[in-house]
Amino acid sequence: MLKSNIYAKIKLSFLSIFTIPARECKEKEMEKREWLLLSIREGIQPIQLQKLLFKFAKEADAPQQELYDFEPYNWGPCSFEIYDDLGTLRLEDLVESVPSGRGWNAYRLTDKGKGVEQELRQKADDKLQGRLDEKYRYVTSRTFDELLKDVYKDYPDFATKSLFND
Repeated sequence: MLKSNIYAKIKLSFLSIFTIPARECKEKEMEKREWLLLSIREGIQPIQLQKLLFKFAKEADAPQQELYDFEPYNWGPCSFEIYDDLGTLRLEDLVESVPSGRGWNAYRLTDKGKGVEQELRQKADDKLQGRLDEKYRYVTSRTFDELLKDVYKDYPDFATKSLFND
């Protein structure tokens, strides 16, 4: 009886090595611009988008290859690659620019972009999506000044070239 119990444990351990839990089957590597598309939604200002993806890169614990690189710039952390990818998403008719009423354009998903967003939500890791949603709520709930002050307080190395004086 003891011998069969040991074999059962060995068999169970062996099978667990080769069995992929259902949640892991869903998770696939995301591209940076896929996280970008998931960040835009019904509309977002450029400063909010930059800070959302910055905080996601610093705090979400996502794989490095899925994240944008940031550098200190005029309004804090900036990734110029985001603007390149936004241009591509616009050419693919997934994102459109809309006047913000403040002298710059905001971004929102087109109908086609909303369809792709739904597909990406099926693909993306649930935990990382939750963290992205959390960052989205955070950046969209703050004024321009509040957002920059918060980011500069948490990441002072990214305030070194800032034009913002609080």
